[in-house]
Amino acid sequence: MDSKSRAPVWVLSLAAAAVCGLLVVCGCALDKDKKASQPGSVFNRVGGHSGELIEPKRCLLKVAIVSRPSSDQAISKAVWRVADEQVVPPKERRAWEVNGLRLGRIMGELPLELEAALKETAPEKKVDPTWLNRDSGEPSLLKSSEAVEEASLLLNRDNRVFGNDYKDVSGYFRVTPQHEGANLVSLRLVPEIHYGPIQRTFQALPNVAAIQPQEFRINDGQQEDTIRELATTLVLEPGQVAVIGFRPEHKRSLGSFLLTQSVAHSDQRIEKLILIWASRNLQGQGPNDRESNLTDRPRLLKWLMGPAPTPNARPPAPVPEMPADTSLPDEVFPGAGTNRPPGKTDTKSAVPKESANTGAGKSSQTPSTD
Repeated sequence: MDSKSRAPVWVLSLAAAAVCGLLVVCGCALDKDKKASQPGSVFNRVGGHSGELIEPKRCLLKVAIVSRPSSDQAISKAVWRVADEQVVPPKERRAWEVNGLRLGRIMGELPLELEAALKETAPEKKVDPTWLNRDSGEPSLLKSSEAVEEASLLLNRDNRVFGNDYKDVSGYFRVTPQHEGANLVSLRLVPEIHYGPIQRTFQALPNVAAIQPQEFRINDGQQEDTIRELATTLVLEPGQVAVIGFRPEHKRSLGSFLLTQSVAHSDQRIEKLILIWASRNLQGQGPNDRESNLTDRPRLLKWLMGPAPTPNARPPAPVPEMPADTSLPDEVFPGAGTNRPPGKTDTKSAVPKESANTGAGKSSQTPSTD
């Protein structure tokens, strides 16, 4: 009686152990199959390197325009004492100089006079920076001068000086950021003059296939005079600042038109100084790399072995450094998985608020890379 009752218990125990073993083996096989189907495992088998999700290359620009009376040259003198103008090739630096412009790069801390100007809180002196979040290689227009009815300029192109008269004219800088090296950003800078009445033009769009019909885009804007002879490129590291100024000894020059402004009912003029910070997003970081709560482990293995280990967090994307107490926009790099500090979203252009609705402000067309 006892032997008959013990035999079924022993058989059941052996069967239960066998079932548990089969479940563990099946769980390991499923775990292995799922991991083998992941992109990283596929890349390991094909190329021997771990695969990563590559996000689009983005560049974040921070632009600040400091305006001061021409009689107050403390800021400009302090800036050009520390700005390195030798980073610009000699030929391009000479072309900028004869047109009344100067370009340099500041490494390290800003001069005390400039830091004080960036922290001004008075309404007439407050500096409001503009954020531009662009794809690598996508140009942006920075409006540097307000629209005026007429202007006579002396331009030096290829060592030939000639004058031009413009109507309804305003000045811009076309800035094209691009990823450079491991963590650098290159800025291509080209001055532009937009003039004349607003006109409607039809721009041909590139076709994906040769057999498709030609498509056109309607653009409303002014005529553009791009000074391609002054195109130059400046490379910035994180924390460095590009500075654009003008030379007061060159009267009626391009630099005087772009970076000075007359004061209404006064004989005074306002001088402008353009500061540009630049940073870039991190390559190889997917949108869910930093906050992945999912795992492909079977439930039985998770119960026996615990949760999957948390991958090492990647460092956040670098952002431009600026002494002024300003906040970052809501989305520094959309979809990159970086932290999103509070603040305002980035603007679509660098046109100042007070001139966003003027006729010259409508001149922004689809940018083209020079």
